[in-house]
Amino acid sequence: MTLNIPESLLLLSRKDDTGAQQGNFVEYALAGGALAELFLAERLDVHPDKPKRINIISEAPLGDAYLDDCLAEIVKKGSGKSGEAYVTLLAGKSYLAATLAHTLVDRGILRAEEKSFLIFSWTNFPEVDSTAETAMKERLAAVMFDRAEPEVADCAIIALAQRTELLSKNFDKEELKANSRRIKGLAKGDFLPTKAAVKSIDAVQTALIVAAITPAIAASTTS
Repeated sequence: MTLNIPESLLLLSRKDDTGAQQGNFVEYALAGGALAELFLAERLDVHPDKPKRINIISEAPLGDAYLDDCLAEIVKKGSGKSGEAYVTLLAGKSYLAATLAHTLVDRGILRAEEKSFLIFSWTNFPEVDSTAETAMKERLAAVMFDRAEPEVADCAIIALAQRTELLSKNFDKEELKANSRRIKGLAKGDFLPTKAAVKSIDAVQTALIVAAITPAIAASTTS
């Protein structure tokens, strides 16, 4: 059972037993992961004359509820905006993260658990089948610690997970420290295979930009 970039980040951001969220600025990481997937699916591309701008090149649905909702929001916003603008847009739509979580519920990976306290209510998503997450973590560990060749998605996940403190929540801190130079290189896209397509590289670079500016975006939208 394969996971895309935002699905991987969502699982990393949830405590397996309770389903409570961990990490910082997770909604921005999910937004960055969505942009990367939309690049890979050839729905978005870098503006040919303005490299900091992103063009919509196709509005065709992908058949994935979360990514289709993200694409629809971007289409409503309009083409030619910055990555920061699209990330801020997607991160501010709370229903998107819920849609993503429910896709994993439908696949039997998570379950929805309603919680309440006084007048407040919320939904946690504890894990019921760890197979997909375990395989994803083993893959990331091999890339970070055992010098396995990364795939495009690996670099995007590592970049976004590093900036949102999800690596330290899911992997041994000593191993992360011992391999910090390798991880920093992966998060910069230094070890992408030379055979990677241009659009794949654009997708990762978008994720890297998002990862770098995530704290600043979050600070500006909450101040």
